[in-house]
Amino acid sequence: HTSFPQNSANEIYSNNNDSGIDWNDWFCLCASSADEELPDDPRLPRDFLTSTFLTPIKMAAICHMLQYYRLNLVNSTFPLDPPCSHLWNEKSPESTKLTHALTAITDGIASDSLSPELYSKLFRGDVLASSLYRNFLLAQYLLRPYRVHPVSYPEIPDLSMHPMWRQWSILLDTAICAVSIPKPAFTVD
Repeated sequence: HTSFPQNSANEIYSNNNDSGIDWNDWFCLCASSADEELPDDPRLPRDFLTSTFLTPIKMAAICHMLQYYRLNLVNSTFPLDPPCSHLWNEKSPESTKLTHALTAITDGIASDSLSPELYSKLFRGDVLASSLYRNFLLAQYLLRPYRVHPVSYPEIPDLSMHPMWRQWSILLDTAICAVSIPKPAFTVD
């Protein structure tokens, strides 16, 4: 079992001229800066970045509920028995809508904030790389309340405060409240 120290990415690309390798064709995504630790919340996965890459809607919904609905929706079985698990069921229409919205929002944030060259390389090149970088932007947003700042090479600035994230928050609120808040029963006498 080998671990990859967080500051190794800095060491690798700070010494890039010594090895004769073309470093323009590689990327590195790290969960935090070298001097930071991931959140110690038992309701979050220990491998936060990988979970965000593999299940972005689930991670977004869980983090949103922990941040805004901790008193209402989070119980002793959360997140094993969450009130709105259908949101991350890949076959549900809600999950599909959220996935498309997340793609549009992260692409919008990236195109608004990055140079055209970097945006084209990371978000319009390889399909897998673009998916990873979209989810990396989501990880930046999700980790901000925990004061953790994911880093990457090529370097992407912290975009967790971009105004378009407000739209994402509203979409999650709407999706969560649509199933979590009891609907009034109207009866006619």
